[in-house]
Amino acid sequence: MLSETGLKGIHPPEDGWEPHTWYLVEVSYKYTNPVHMSLFHSGFLSEEGKPAGYNCLIPLIGVASGDHVCGIREARYLKVVRVLYQGSYNKKEDSIDEHKLSNSNPVT
Repeated sequence: MLSETGLKGIHPPEDGWEPHTWYLVEVSYKYTNPVHMSLFHSGFLSEEGKPAGYNCLIPLIGVASGDHVCGIREARYLKVVRVLYQGSYNKKEDSIDEHKLSNSNPVT
């Protein structure tokens, strides 16, 4: 049985998006799709500080469940739960030069 979530919109982290960062998010793709957890990689950010190129949503349950890897534009509702892994990209050297693992707000 499907039910309407009534939720919509993209809800970024309180401090704003960080480039090349992995987030644990709540997501729903259609109004009949239940809200579920997923991984989100922010990729490159636009000049406005929003995820732009190379962002992706990856289901936690797996592709076999019917979900698939897609971009943020396909989400009807997305809310960041926590930062999982943050990396900064050094354009000059064209490599990732720093990584930080977030230990705040552990998932229980």
